[in-house]
Amino acid sequence: MSKRKMRNDEAVQPLGTVLGQVAEITPDADVSQEMPPAVQLTLALPPLAPPNLAAYRQRHLDVQLSGPQAVAVRRLYDTLDAAGSRLANGKRVASSVDAVRWLLEQLGQALSGAATRAADAPT
Repeated sequence: MSKRKMRNDEAVQPLGTVLGQVAEITPDADVSQEMPPAVQLTLALPPLAPPNLAAYRQRHLDVQLSGPQAVAVRRLYDTLDAAGSRLANGKRVASSVDAVRWLLEQLGQALSGAATRAADAPT
């Protein structure tokens, strides 16, 4: 697998627009400083499709990230690592791949909760 370098003409979003306005990051920032307050992320999704229990669930993804996506994943990993976050199986978030797994676990819980709230809503 080859690593692709960013072209000079590729646009890179400022860090603040990738994961919300958290904190300004500088190359010589002291990582021992207190963490900024938690970021609440709200996603607007189209209406959820009902779960298709017969559908194939792909368990392997081979993904090429854009520059801004790679920055976002790295920032997420650094944040989760510094916080000592763990996956549902108890494993520490120890890589960018684990950070994506953690994010998907959070999304799954949110979607599960949304489906439960929709089912419990009065009609």
